[in-house]
Amino acid sequence: MAVTILHFNESMFETIVAIRYRLNLPTMPEMMNRYFRMYDTTKDLIKAFKNSKQVQKKFAALRAIKRGLQATDDCITLKSHK
Repeated sequence: MAVTILHFNESMFETIVAIRYRLNLPTMPEMMNRYFRMYDTTKDLIKAFKNSKQVQKKFAALRAIKRGLQATDDCITLKSHK
């Protein structure tokens, strides 16, 4: 189980860092630690982690970035036109 959890951490790391860098959001170590304590199997851990509302919002933000929508830049542009 330890090997699987380490692999899970590594697979999520790039996504978490990308979201944090682009949207200036905090990383999620506390949330991940909470899920490690709550779930016995890695499958349940991953399912709960991916289904949490905070993670879903951050994945949605990452998908928006991948589509080329740059929310932060758009906000700056709108403010400069006022």
